[in-house]
Amino acid sequence: MSSDVVLYIELHHPLRLKLPAQLVPDGATIEDFRRCLFDERIDSFARHSHQRFYAHPFKTFSDLLEKGCKLSLGVSGGFLRYISQFGTAPVREPLYPMPRWDEFLSQLQLEQTPWGFDDLMLHPQVEIICLEPHSSLSFYLDIDMFIQQTALFKQWWEERLGKDLNVAATTELCMNNEIYQSFAKLHFNAVIMEGAEWALQGREPSYLGKINDHPLLCLRHRPLSLLLMEILSEPSPQNITSRIEAIAQQIKAVPGDVVLLGLDLNALRSYDNRVEASQISLVLSQLCETLNALGVTFATVSEAAAKFHDKAQRLSLPAFTSTKVDGGIGYLLNSNIQQWLFQLMHHAYNMSKLSKNEGLIDMALWLTQIDNLKLAAAASAGLKLDWYSPSHRAEHLSSDELLRELGRVYGNFIKAARYYI
Repeated sequence: MSSDVVLYIELHHPLRLKLPAQLVPDGATIEDFRRCLFDERIDSFARHSHQRFYAHPFKTFSDLLEKGCKLSLGVSGGFLRYISQFGTAPVREPLYPMPRWDEFLSQLQLEQTPWGFDDLMLHPQVEIICLEPHSSLSFYLDIDMFIQQTALFKQWWEERLGKDLNVAATTELCMNNEIYQSFAKLHFNAVIMEGAEWALQGREPSYLGKINDHPLLCLRHRPLSLLLMEILSEPSPQNITSRIEAIAQQIKAVPGDVVLLGLDLNALRSYDNRVEASQISLVLSQLCETLNALGVTFATVSEAAAKFHDKAQRLSLPAFTSTKVDGGIGYLLNSNIQQWLFQLMHHAYNMSKLSKNEGLIDMALWLTQIDNLKLAAAASAGLKLDWYSPSHRAEHLSSDELLRELGRVYGNFIKAARYYI
């Protein structure tokens, strides 16, 4: 039976594109370039909505820590840019446009952030998981840049926290051979991977995996994570207590060493607050109390890796990329629309590299966000992505218009980038 549980929570927010697309003037400065491409400002309605959502769970996380729970938190670069707009001392005046990513990091201090975020990050029972900051498919475009940007983020966290970061992941839990070897080059002790059945080749996700001695693979338990996300995402869930008790009993009964529950907080936040923050607090608090009563120990990823290192099972990574959605990377690149957009991402990134301009390269990396591929897929299916929180200027666009404007953003970048080559 499993004796340890790891609670991994991902905090992410996309850097929104400006839609409808805005033409980038010939010879535009880097600041004007950024202003034309991205919509970083949060309007007053969204500001109130987002603050109401995030402030409550952050308080809950602190309460969970007081009860003996331990948390592993993955914080994306987009979330840091987003949360800085709510702080008591904004990163920059004016807020818009925000500076280049490396400049932004050099200016951001944790104590400037709201809702007790800094206290949470510095808590001894919290482990920060290092993410590739742009939440992108940059590992497909330029693996050296993927390593460079992850290393930069790792260094920033270590300087702010005063300790080493030992665990890495990507926002979609993408994993393949080159990602694993990249994290190994950066000397991480463990990485988080989705425990997809097809990728594990019949092995249980409740055992650590190993390829080399380091980093070890800590595997998200998909069935139990999805069960928990289901309760969290229901507008008015019924029988919460009995359902939480059932999940806790299943965790306790899992054969193996450790169960990693992976949650995506951003996926629970909708623009109209369909899921209330208080519900997240209630569910997680009850889960913590029930697991404590059953004698299940909370651990961080690093603690689990150290404790069960000698019991890790040999694992071969598949040739294809695994993700937290069943079937691998296909949900991001399967449709013609997504493939079309990914080609535009590639062209935009190559133009930025030819320019050798750091500002253009920075923008091109943000253009490779996975969120934009999800937005394209949703629009082509006539769906709305609530978590993308579109500005009021984009709300009136039909699906066809949204796709056209999405393509224009990249086309405008490619055209205007010529003036820097």
